[in-house]
Amino acid sequence: MKSRSWKTTLGGLLALIGANLALFWPEHCAKLGGFLAALGSGLGLLFARDNDKSSEDVGAGAGSAVPMKKLGVPLFAALLLAAGLGGSGCATSNPEGRLLASTAQTVDAAMKGWSIWVVDGKAEPYSEVRVRELYGRYQLAMAAAKESYTVWKATGEKTPWERASVTLRQSRDFLLNLIDAFQRPIKPPLPSSP
Repeated sequence: MKSRSWKTTLGGLLALIGANLALFWPEHCAKLGGFLAALGSGLGLLFARDNDKSSEDVGAGAGSAVPMKKLGVPLFAALLLAAGLGGSGCATSNPEGRLLASTAQTVDAAMKGWSIWVVDGKAEPYSEVRVRELYGRYQLAMAAAKESYTVWKATGEKTPWERASVTLRQSRDFLLNLIDAFQRPIKPPLPSSP
């Protein structure tokens, strides 16, 4: 039976956990997830051996592998250390900056999903036009929000930001709701009762 190296296994687990954190919670864990993925990949590659070397050549004798049950404490310690180094994992500590970053990431992910839907031939021409139109409006709203955010931070005038952030949220929500509506399967009507 082949035994796994606990070092490469730990590296793989860290990379997997980090990638999933960044993927599923980008607004909260993007930095932490990226750090864990990079750390895990680096550790895994650092301790991986070439296939042209036997276990004896690299000094991996019988009994040198650590049982998977013993990985719990080191893995937990590594996660705590990474969480301490990564802080909260947020790209910015202010809510306004987080709104800009999380909105951009969310819409980018939705548009990637939409493009797959279109390439697979599941989108109607009308829906493509509507999504393109609302995406253009979203891009204008994002540009205005970024500009007003920059002006607010430079001058202290927050009123334009407040208006632009409302418009940004609305355009984001309209676009995401439209994509969601177009991707839902049409349910057949319920049979009428006699």
